[in-house]
Amino acid sequence: MEDWQELLVGRNNVLFDYGKYDLEEFELIGDRGIRIAVPPETPVELKKNILAGAKAYYGGYKSIDYVLKTYGEYWDLEEDEDVEKSIYRKLVQEAKSHVRVEIDKVKEIQNKPSLLGLFAAVIGLSRLAASFKSAGVLIFRGHNLEAMAICRLILEQIAWALAVHGLEEDDDVLKMKPTRAISGLKNLIKEAGSDYGFLSNRMHLNARSLFVNYTFPALDGVYVRQNDPEESLKTAYILLTLSDYYCVVSEYITRDLPREFKFILVENSNRIKLDPSRPTAKLLEEHDQKVWGA
Repeated sequence: MEDWQELLVGRNNVLFDYGKYDLEEFELIGDRGIRIAVPPETPVELKKNILAGAKAYYGGYKSIDYVLKTYGEYWDLEEDEDVEKSIYRKLVQEAKSHVRVEIDKVKEIQNKPSLLGLFAAVIGLSRLAASFKSAGVLIFRGHNLEAMAICRLILEQIAWALAVHGLEEDDDVLKMKPTRAISGLKNLIKEAGSDYGFLSNRMHLNARSLFVNYTFPALDGVYVRQNDPEESLKTAYILLTLSDYYCVVSEYITRDLPREFKFILVENSNRIKLDPSRPTAKLLEEHDQKVWGA
């Protein structure tokens, strides 16, 4: 087996784009002819100047001021982002950030033991960085049905990492299936079971949800919606919840290694509790009412 340090701390090991925003989080301004991505907090005057510059260039105008004075009043550029969108943007960013930070912490642990189960668990959790990013893309595009499917995949993979981390026999590690590991996670995080059931029910369309939420009569037939942006806030909350589970499990499986803990309280190797002051708990509590209501 290759050394852990070579695999997890190698110079070509890139797990995240460390920019403030991923591409899918940018706001698109313009029209059918020109689309420009800008950070969501960009002032409206700067948006107008950027758009005017692009239109002047492609339209053959020599003066940006002329474009602004002639067409600027017709551009519908919002000063402030929609409140709900700003909330789920924050939740998604926080989810990805916590995962990124935890991956970096595990990478920094020196002299990791060469145990196949623990090795597989750490690699499996690291690979989930792409899953969190993919779920974020779908949430921002309003494709929450598909995002729910990825969220369940994330939850199953977290449960699998917990299940295999203590296994020493190669066959036991190789035979463990992610879809069969959720019961072990419930012993550490009791809410994981109900969350798994929720995700399983939401990731498929039955006739009722299809007809009620995604189908509308139209003049020439039936209109089928391809997205459901009103669900983005709930899905973003779930993604943040999964980042909480991710960090809890990552700290748990590396509890006997030299590291700091922010998500669990370690009395000894066999007495572990969730830290009520962990970084994600306050944010989840703060937004619980906004997302789910009474």
